[in-house]
Amino acid sequence: MPETGTGFGPIVIAIVRSSWEVLLLRSGPQALPRSRLALYGLMSAYLAVDLLLAAVQGYDAVSVVLQSLLDTGIWVVGYAVLLGLKAALPRLDQTLSAWYGASTLLMLVSLPLAFAERLPWGPEAQLPIFILELTLLGWSMMVVANLLRHAIRVDLVSGFVIGFAFVAADQTILYLNFSRY
Repeated sequence: MPETGTGFGPIVIAIVRSSWEVLLLRSGPQALPRSRLALYGLMSAYLAVDLLLAAVQGYDAVSVVLQSLLDTGIWVVGYAVLLGLKAALPRLDQTLSAWYGASTLLMLVSLPLAFAERLPWGPEAQLPIFILELTLLGWSMMVVANLLRHAIRVDLVSGFVIGFAFVAADQTILYLNFSRY
């Protein structure tokens, strides 16, 4: 018998839809429930997709787990410090939920690019993949900017600068700890 609108399924669908709206910059963290259960669920989904993405990128099993745990933790610390500095810690759970939800969807979009990057194509085929990856990286900065605009009431440009710093710090820490080169 089909679902009638009650139970766990409709809640998950609503959270995914809200995460999609955050990803498209149509809403902020307030679109997600102020719930630790939702936060932990979205954090788990983020971690799972991050594990999959790191595995596709060719990291060994131990590095995949360590990298994904570190990546997940970096965002918790970054948002906690920033919201704490602005006396906005009560908004942390929703902001993290929005980040993990939107980022999980963004990583799912980037999975085909990670697969394509591993194929033995020449440099001329790698350039469009690289450009698309940079576009997704830039979009993740816009998601951070949008979340910060709502969470700590900064303008979008300042949020983008902070987003750039967050993403650059995250990627640098991961690169320095897990570089395959």
